[in-house]
Amino acid sequence: QVLICNTNNNIDKQGNIILQLLDKGISGVALVPTIVSATPLQHIRYLQANKIPVIFCHRSVKGAKAPCISWKVEDVGRIAGEAFIKNGHSKIMYFGRYRYQISQIHERSLRQVLEENGLSLPQNRVLYGRSSEGADEDADTEQLLRNALEQSDPPTAILCNDDTEAERVYWIATQLGRKVPDDLAIIGFGDIYRD
Repeated sequence: QVLICNTNNNIDKQGNIILQLLDKGISGVALVPTIVSATPLQHIRYLQANKIPVIFCHRSVKGAKAPCISWKVEDVGRIAGEAFIKNGHSKIMYFGRYRYQISQIHERSLRQVLEENGLSLPQNRVLYGRSSEGADEDADTEQLLRNALEQSDPPTAILCNDDTEAERVYWIATQLGRKVPDDLAIIGFGDIYRD
């Protein structure tokens, strides 16, 4: 039997789910750690102290000893940057809803491939949403995106840290009258699967 739980990136909910899973007598956990607040080491220690094997997905928890299944994180920014350049884009932006280890690597590898090709990724073309949870988080992030797309020299291509962010950029761009992909190319990195 497999149980799938979603924390919605909430550290308290993650802790509660871990307690519920332990109560159900689970035999192992594959965990995608929260990123808004770093997953505390005691969440992992508690599982392991109860002889529950832990595998991390996408990112690990600092100080924890468990395998991590991931991808070559640096390839994301590099491949996206190369695709943008190949299609004639020079005004490229990076957008991540949260600033954390993986999003920063995506940003860094995008910047590196742009610089290798005589382009740049200036700070005004790097956008992270608000890093705290709250009722206005979505509205704040939406306004930041609107501001970026309405500037006098807007980006023509955006790498989004995940597909949910790419959908948000698409939605806002179309509201502003920008055609995708004619006016704005968008690449999102992998968290939505369509049937």
